[in-house]
Amino acid sequence: MTKKKEKEVLVPEVVDDTPSKSILAPEAMLFATAIASGMRMDEAYIMSHPDKASSKWVSAYANRLAKNPKVKEHIALIQEATRLQIVLAAPEAFNRLKELSETAKSEKVRLDATRDLLDRGGLEPPRRVETLSIGVFGSLSSEDMRNIIRGKLTRSGEETDGIQS
Repeated sequence: MTKKKEKEVLVPEVVDDTPSKSILAPEAMLFATAIASGMRMDEAYIMSHPDKASSKWVSAYANRLAKNPKVKEHIALIQEATRLQIVLAAPEAFNRLKELSETAKSEKVRLDATRDLLDRGGLEPPRRVETLSIGVFGSLSSEDMRNIIRGKLTRSGEETDGIQS
């Protein structure tokens, strides 16, 4: 079986000549990149500003820097580029899952791939299953249960006035 050579899709990178990058200091760009990749603000600030890592004001500095409009813009550009890469990779991922669901040697891998395909297609299994539970009282009616309770209370000498018929 020969594989088709797939056309390579080039994803635009965030380049140095974008307005947000040309204005930001290298430390701020590093901070924004770390935030966009999911790092906590204080950790990103310490990584991007190691000279201020011991300051008790790291969280305040990180918060202030994160509110900077140019930093916000840089974070948004990185996140958008990431989303674009994911969208462009989706067909290949779908094809790989489909292939695994059909040809994997392990039955578990085939089953998991099939479930993933169905989940991604919006066909999830029901989240709530209604069950009929027959417990100690089985099919007793409400009246039967009241009579049982009245009988127990009467034997113990307690009043049964609070139990309605």
